[in-house]
Amino acid sequence: MTIQITIIKIEEYGPWTLKLGSDREGQLQIFQAKLYGHLQKMFSERDAIVYFNRFDELIAISNGLSTEDHLDIEREISDSYKDLDISMSIGIGATPFEANIAAHH
Repeated sequence: MTIQITIIKIEEYGPWTLKLGSDREGQLQIFQAKLYGHLQKMFSERDAIVYFNRFDELIAISNGLSTEDHLDIEREISDSYKDLDISMSIGIGATPFEANIAAHH
């Protein structure tokens, strides 16, 4: 059995947060919840699940998702959040740890 993990990263997160102004903490919390919900919906529709890792990074258990599935999700996020760039790295391994290492490479 193999495990597939997808690392979803918000690119340029630090500089992006500064664009929100000095009172951004509430806005960030709302945005992060909205983005997480949107990603969770899209991945769960494909029988996968997303977890927060850090504020700028999420991890999905994405067994069975194709590259095209990932591209569809990335396109929808790009269309929905014009000022935000995300990247996804997919890793496969015999264990979750091996899949995580593969995704980071």
